[in-house]
Amino acid sequence: MEIGICHFSPKGERLEESLICHTDFREESGEKKLCWMRRRKESLSDWTAYAFSHFDALVFIGAAGIAIRAIAPFVRDKLLDPAVICMDDGGRFVIPLLSGHVGGANALAKSLAGWIHATPVLTTSTDGARAFACDLWAKKNGLGILNRERIQAISSSILRDEKVGVWSEIGWEEGSALPGELVRIDHIQSLLQAAGHGEEKAYLLVFDSYARARGFADHLTMAGLEGERKKPGCLILYARPYIVGIGCRAGVDTDRVSLQYHAFLQKHGIDPREVYALATVDRKAKEKALLALHRREGIELFTRSPEELMAVQGDFHHSDFVMQTLGCDNVCERAALLLAKDLSSEEESAQLLVQREAKEKVTFAVARCKKLLRI
Repeated sequence: MEIGICHFSPKGERLEESLICHTDFREESGEKKLCWMRRRKESLSDWTAYAFSHFDALVFIGAAGIAIRAIAPFVRDKLLDPAVICMDDGGRFVIPLLSGHVGGANALAKSLAGWIHATPVLTTSTDGARAFACDLWAKKNGLGILNRERIQAISSSILRDEKVGVWSEIGWEEGSALPGELVRIDHIQSLLQAAGHGEEKAYLLVFDSYARARGFADHLTMAGLEGERKKPGCLILYARPYIVGIGCRAGVDTDRVSLQYHAFLQKHGIDPREVYALATVDRKAKEKALLALHRREGIELFTRSPEELMAVQGDFHHSDFVMQTLGCDNVCERAALLLAKDLSSEEESAQLLVQREAKEKVTFAVARCKKLLRI
């Protein structure tokens, strides 16, 4: 996880020095290594332009107004924009400014605040009310969001103390009691009947594939049960069970890797919208092509040490060259299966679906995880 960080005063510089000592960050999706990218001699506008499109998070140590003006020209998409955080140079307050939930700014702000004994200031309504946040829940469970425009409507229903119905094709982890804001629906037909009678209720619907989610959304629209005037409507989510393991030679071309990635998925009938993460060895954590692919696709990127990869049990392709250079005999297969095991509710349910395929300095493999829903 690459974090751009900048300061504007000697006090801010000292605070920056104390922050960059931390290299591990744990969030709901797992442990991540932090790579701090410091601003040097660039102008603030040039640095922000680059950082906003290349880093996972930006941290400004100084006035919030400076940060807001710096990022304003680049803000585009709440589901794809990087996390943006501001903190005063006295180290008293840490404030997420952008992408609090899906981008992870709130979670990162809490960690930063903990490291420097500051107070995190969370301004998102659901956090302020300690209420269920549907977008954060989707991220926690690795779900894709089909109709993002419904996020605000669902959150508004919750903040009005209205019950939100939840239905899922995916099972629930044992002991996953629903919060008070949610009520479980056992049969989706009851939802259709209620909507058909004009009931204006919010729903969370979880499907086991993008195709099924898209098909149901189209059915709702054709039946006149969903549309811009239907409030609050349904937030439709879908599983993303695939992990793509990837290895590559140093300095491989960014655009070429992207083309190869999509060709590989198409060959094996995998919808790229159902890919949750890329997995590789930690020596590739700063590989530009992999970082670009992770950001362009809006998916997670996880790395593991050679020792962790070699500990994975299974029948894998062996490469003496990779063993000599990276310390493990195979990256893509081992990384994909290891992450799938880590993410699966039951480790043994993870499986390697597609074995190693090499494509011009890049190798790919696919594993599938089986993850039950949790609150």
